[in-house]
Amino acid sequence: MYYSNQYMNQAKRQMSVDMSWAEDTKKLRSKIEKIKFNNQLEFSICMGLASNEDKFINCIENLSNELFYEIFDYLDGRDIFYAFSNLNIHFESLIMSSTLLLKIHDYASYKRSFEYDYQRIIIPNKHRIISLHLSNGSQFITCSKIHTIDSSFYRLESLILHGIKFNQIVSFLPSLTNLSHLFSLNIYLDDILNDYNTIYRLIFHLPMLKYNKLLAKKIVLQDSIPITSNEQLTSLEQLVINHPCTLESLYNILSYTSKLHRLTCEHLFLMNQNISREVPLTIFNLTYCSISQCYLKFDEFEMFIKQISSQLRTLRFKPCSDIFYLDADRWQQLILQYMPYLHTFQFKYHDGVSGHFRIQSYHSFINRFISPFWIERQWLLDIQIDLNHWPPIEIIFSIQPKRKQWDELINYERTNVNISSQECMHIFKPMSQLTVLGCCFTKCNQWFIDYIHFICF
Repeated sequence: MYYSNQYMNQAKRQMSVDMSWAEDTKKLRSKIEKIKFNNQLEFSICMGLASNEDKFINCIENLSNELFYEIFDYLDGRDIFYAFSNLNIHFESLIMSSTLLLKIHDYASYKRSFEYDYQRIIIPNKHRIISLHLSNGSQFITCSKIHTIDSSFYRLESLILHGIKFNQIVSFLPSLTNLSHLFSLNIYLDDILNDYNTIYRLIFHLPMLKYNKLLAKKIVLQDSIPITSNEQLTSLEQLVINHPCTLESLYNILSYTSKLHRLTCEHLFLMNQNISREVPLTIFNLTYCSISQCYLKFDEFEMFIKQISSQLRTLRFKPCSDIFYLDADRWQQLILQYMPYLHTFQFKYHDGVSGHFRIQSYHSFINRFISPFWIERQWLLDIQIDLNHWPPIEIIFSIQPKRKQWDELINYERTNVNISSQECMHIFKPMSQLTVLGCCFTKCNQWFIDYIHFICF
């Protein structure tokens, strides 16, 4: 009887374990079934592991070459060689095949020697490399002095160089003229840009270049690059000027880029007050223009727009403190006459208020931003009053495409301003948006209400 009870207890325990295991398995299967293939690489591997006969392949080596090439497309070229070389003949033939094109992305976190990999991986496979993205451009150029960049890199399409010195890039750029498929070039200077005229002249000699970005935090101001003749036009379609640039230099740079579609400029300012107002430009394809910090007066900016804007569809910029940027009627005339295809219009104007706030005459300009012209295009007037800047209070006027529903127009962040619903009805117009930041001073509440009542009527 004892053994019988002992056996039954043991059986119950085993049954409990089995049921628990079955329940855990069921839950695990349920979780697996809910997994979504958000990553295309994982999806490709899973699809490849199942054969046409729905038999699961239990050896990764049996995957098709096409699937391996798809997997390799997600990997850095150096990682491919370190992971798959010297495994067996099959993998060796895969990674050495001319069908496999390589992308070398040397990140700062790499612990392996770049000089060693340059000799062992880059040079022997230079005819298969389509992109080089290097965190230490100076190191790369030092290595390239031994094995120069020449036409044997004939498949190279994209080159990104970080942390490079001015003198290094000036001596290196001429070697890139031999690359017949170099479409994209990014340069991130690690020191002062002493002469960007020289760099741009060298860049414009690259025959197939479509995209260029030049970044420098500091520059030395100089005379503008000479205006080009028609024989010197570049093939560039996208240009990112990520350094301070004068309007004169920008005019002359654009004289080389008749095929330009997209222009991005970080800092634009005027150095010569006597700049010609009739600068000849032949830019007929520019559809996108973005200026992060525009230090031009509206008169100067208007002159610039008239030169480049016939096909413009997107204009984004942040102007300096010139009150005429708030003249809605003047904007309307400029857009209708010189930017008839404009679809996206965004600008942000900062107005600082020091001391006691007083209504200024130019504040009445903003009433016109809710006229039918702006409403029909769904360009929304946004007014942001930031009381965290105390003093001065910062008032930000911006125009941007309609994004929010009307019941989301008022957004109070960190605020204790109490405004009744009746007051709100008098304050807000249908096509306006107001954002209040950091209004924690009760004494300012009344003038704040008086002010927004004025600007929104």
